[in-house]
Amino acid sequence: MKREDLVRASKMRGAMSPFLKSTAVAILLLLSVYGPAVAYTGPVRLLSVNSDVQGAVPVGDEWQAVRYQLNIRDEVFAIRVQISESPADLDLFLLDSRGDTLAFSERSDFNESLFLSRVTEPAIQTGRYTVEVAYQYDRPPVADGRRLSRVPFTIRVDAVTLEPATVVPPGATVDGRLLPARGMAMLYRIPVGDGLETLRLDISETDADIDLFLSHGRMPGNPFLADHMAQTLRSTEMIRINRSSDPPLRTGDYYVLVLDQMTVDEAADFRLSVTGGADAPAELRSLPELPVPRSSLELALLATVEVLAGSSGSSSGGGGSGCIIHESGYVLTNWHVVRADSGMPERNITIGVSMDHLRPPVELFLAEVVEFCAERDLALLRMTGNRHGDPLPGRFRFPAFTLGLETPGIGEPLQFIGYPGIGGTGSRASVTYTTGVVAGVQRTAYGSVIKTEGEIKSGSSGGAALDSQGRLIGVPASIVGEDAGQLAYIVPVEAIPDGWLTHFR
Repeated sequence: MKREDLVRASKMRGAMSPFLKSTAVAILLLLSVYGPAVAYTGPVRLLSVNSDVQGAVPVGDEWQAVRYQLNIRDEVFAIRVQISESPADLDLFLLDSRGDTLAFSERSDFNESLFLSRVTEPAIQTGRYTVEVAYQYDRPPVADGRRLSRVPFTIRVDAVTLEPATVVPPGATVDGRLLPARGMAMLYRIPVGDGLETLRLDISETDADIDLFLSHGRMPGNPFLADHMAQTLRSTEMIRINRSSDPPLRTGDYYVLVLDQMTVDEAADFRLSVTGGADAPAELRSLPELPVPRSSLELALLATVEVLAGSSGSSSGGGGSGCIIHESGYVLTNWHVVRADSGMPERNITIGVSMDHLRPPVELFLAEVVEFCAERDLALLRMTGNRHGDPLPGRFRFPAFTLGLETPGIGEPLQFIGYPGIGGTGSRASVTYTTGVVAGVQRTAYGSVIKTEGEIKSGSSGGAALDSQGRLIGVPASIVGEDAGQLAYIVPVEAIPDGWLTHFR
């Protein structure tokens, strides 16, 4: 598997990609290859980018289409193909050089569009493509009371190329915004002099899952060919290289691409800090004060955290939720949330806190696995410092759950808090609260497993399942579904192995 495929698999783990979610209604993307249903024998015209082209599809008693050739150059990062001014329902197809359908849009709307970039799935590459505009009905369309013998349209292909937005020398900070019209990408130039021994890039002040790609000399149109990259589910990405790195830091111009790979239709603000040392800038190292909870629900929302595990390029890296169960910073979650490919605990774990419930969590802390039990799908984490590795202040205290050691009975109400991947409009989600009841209880060798019909989705693993008093009675571990229904299974607090709680009692 190629490294870009590993990252795509990693970033899709645990939830439907926000890119696919946001475009599923407008665009159906083919992950397997299909050829055109009907052989095409008409002319193929050249389609120029960044200009309107008029065309018309002839109408008969069967499928009709017109085709255009589209050439993608090395410098093109993304394309948007748009049909407009059509009086009838036309559909849009993109074919690769072999004539196989790569992507298509065939809604009932008259005017279709496709957006693809070097990092979407499927992704465009340098080379020749065919754009097909088709009328797929077996009867002529009617417009203004008359039957049409041809369906006119305007087609336009807008190409996004990567041009440096500005120069950011070491020691400088720049605020930027990723825009859908620009492929959710922005490029910066960083000059590196002879005396610089270390170059560090940090992303902060963003609600999006932003990634970094760094190259010396030029940024390739395909960012997966960059010299260095940082691409995890975190928003706080960092790249640090020196003269001993592979490839090493060199004198001359570097180009850094700031990119949101996970959504194409939600603008994202960010801050890029470029420094000439190994450590993060001082303004990024300070810890904000946690909000003071004003109610039991507010405490529960604060005590339910986001757990992000894995390093850049890890196929096991993913996201989940966790529950703070002691004020000193111990977190209960599922083992599968923090399990590495090796079968051992991940060593790179970040904890996000919902500082503002209208926004995604803020990644503030690092954590380590202190206990785990694969059979019970449980893990106990300890927060060790801020996200840059600085130790926590001596009197730092976290909001924590009270444990409910008795399993509620069937029919009793439950509350659920977590960070499901479907809970956001952009590439990261805010905290989500849902309710349900105990649908059943199943005894196991280590205690009971609670069943619920409550709405729990991928990404909520390790989150909070609360009783009517707001006590933590377990963590959602898995979901099973049949047709339109589902059941979620909750590992109860009583399944925590003997001895785990002695870490903080």
